[in-house]
Amino acid sequence: VQFPRGRPALLDLWSDTCHYCKESVPVLTALAAEHPGLDIYIVSSGDADLARPLLPASTPTNTNIITLADARAVHDLYRAHAVPRYYLVDARGDHLHDVVALDL
Repeated sequence: VQFPRGRPALLDLWSDTCHYCKESVPVLTALAAEHPGLDIYIVSSGDADLARPLLPASTPTNTNIITLADARAVHDLYRAHAVPRYYLVDARGDHLHDVVALDL
């Protein structure tokens, strides 16, 4: 997944079949509103149309939903074998931190 450089980003590997993933969407949009310099990417391994209704009407413009044709390859690339999984990257795109929601 390529991020626009110049801004830090939070990548949320997400599945439309994951209850915790769905619960995290409003939290992520609130985070985006509080931190307009942080881009949020909700990366769906399923149908993005299932995630869109979870977004509040006032979703900040720095919140993005991405649907991947080959979600398994992305999950393997990021070693994400459980979701939701979050990755924080800096403005250069370098990995800073990651956490699996089950670790919280």
